[in-house]
Formats: sequence, C-alpha cells, structure tokens
Amino acid sequence: GNKRIQWGSDSGTSSGGRTQTKSVTFPVAFSSTPDVVDVTVSNSSLSSFGNMPTHSITSKSASGFTVKFTMGELDDSGAGFDFNAGVAFSYFAMGSK
Repeated sequence: GNKRIQWGSDSGTSSGGRTQTKSVTFPVAFSSTPDVVDVTVSNSSLSSFGNMPTHSITSKSASGFTVKFTMGELDDSGAGFDFNAGVAFSYFAMGSK
C-alpha cells in the first residue's frame, strides 16, 4: 500500500587506498528512513590482487544513504590490495512513501 521501492546505480571514486565512500541521493525522498537499503558491486576486479570489497551502509535517511567499501583487511601491507578503480554498484531501497 504505502511503500516505495527505488533502485539505481552509481560509482565511487578510487583514491588508491583501502576504502571508498559514496553518498547517494534518492530521486524521490521517502517519508521516513527506508526499511531496507542494499548495494551490489558491479565491477569484477578492483585491485591488482583481484580482490572484491566488502561494504556497509554507514548512514541512511529519507533522502539518501552513504555506503563504504573496504578492500581486504586494513592491516594488509601489500599495495596490491589498494583500489585501482572506482566501485560501480547498483542499489535497492524500500520504505514508506
């Protein structure tokens, strides 16, 4: 009845380090913080070691969310774990309209 579903895609910017953070603004704001926000990484290789990042939604609101991508363990000493590209991702959000 009173639910809205939104989806889209975006991309982070590679800084060459182990983390990337990206803020996304929803095309239409929800009436309150969405119940669900998730992302799926689209890239197939983001480091010279071929690793894929983990992600977490670090904040969310009615108007958008912030996702943080982390490559490998932060205490890994090899530069091969560093991002070599921006993380391309799709997102899905569901909440009250």
